[in-house]
Amino acid sequence: TLGYLGPKISDIEILTDDGGKPYFSALIESGPSLALKDLGSGVMHAFKLCLSAFAARKGIIFVDEVENGVHYSVIEELWESIRSWATEWDVQLVATSHSRECINAAISVFGETSKELSVHHLYAGSESVLTEATTFSGETLEGACALGLELR
Repeated sequence: TLGYLGPKISDIEILTDDGGKPYFSALIESGPSLALKDLGSGVMHAFKLCLSAFAARKGIIFVDEVENGVHYSVIEELWESIRSWATEWDVQLVATSHSRECINAAISVFGETSKELSVHHLYAGSESVLTEATTFSGETLEGACALGLELR
C-alpha cells in the first residue's frame, strides 16, 4: 500500500475519459475514486516503480533519481515498498540519487551490513579525466557511515 503518500488507495482501475483516452483511477477507501495523477507526483512515481518492478520479475530495473516527486519525510517508506516489491518479484534495482536523505533512508531500510544494498559513489578522478567509483557494501558501508563519508 502507498498510504504514506496520501489517501489510502483500496484498488486501481483503468478507465477512459470522454475522448476514449485511458487513465488510471484510484478507488479511495474513504471517498470517491480519483484519477491517479490527481493524487500527486509522489503517488504516480511510486505506482510507476511498483508497475516496473512487477513487469521486470526476475530481472532488473533502472531508476534515475529514485526519490523524485516524493517528500523527504516518506522516502524511508518508499524504500520499504521498493524492498518489498524487489523481494516479492525477485527484481534488482539500480537507482541514482543526489539526495543524502534518500541514501540514508535506503541504508536505514536495508541495514548498514546488508548484502542487499551497495552504494557506488561516483566522482571525478584527481589525476584523470575519467569518472571513478568507490563501492560501499556490508562492512565497508557500515564503516563509511560511522566515519560520515560522502556517499552520494
